[in-house]
Amino acid sequence: MGMVCYLLKASNEELSAYVNDSSALVERLMIHPDARKDNIDKSWEGIQFILTGCATYDLDKAAAPLKWLIFGDYGIDENLDLGYGPARCSTAEQVKEIAEALNAISTAEFEKMYSHACTVWDTDMYPAGFRPDDTYFPSFYSVFETLKQFYTEAATNEEAVITFLG
Repeated sequence: MGMVCYLLKASNEELSAYVNDSSALVERLMIHPDARKDNIDKSWEGIQFILTGCATYDLDKAAAPLKWLIFGDYGIDENLDLGYGPARCSTAEQVKEIAEALNAISTAEFEKMYSHACTVWDTDMYPAGFRPDDTYFPSFYSVFETLKQFYTEAATNEEAVITFLG
């Protein structure tokens, strides 16, 4: 098992409803557990670190819009624990910014970001003790491509994104 990052697409209207009544989000997840949802498994903090240079504990130092990639811009209900804390979200407008930022990163640029991240990797990040090397590049690049596609589709459909660890 472990902490898996889930990403869920929602209209701005749905997002507003979830912010006003988080039980509606729980109901959606219970009734339609796979609807417009994807996950990036346990690579969430690693990909965040590669793209922003910041671990979760210092994410406030990262620049928008990529700082919103995994933990959104704000929480839906800080008292609602969906496994490992509350759900967080980015509006449809912010999702467009994230998609543009992801699409602006070439394969070569991602490879440079990955190589740099490997040299300064914080082994206290999730999963604890993990240290990437060249053999993990294909896995992280695949997650990057998944995120790029997910956010591009959400942006095209003018959808917000809700994220949570479960």
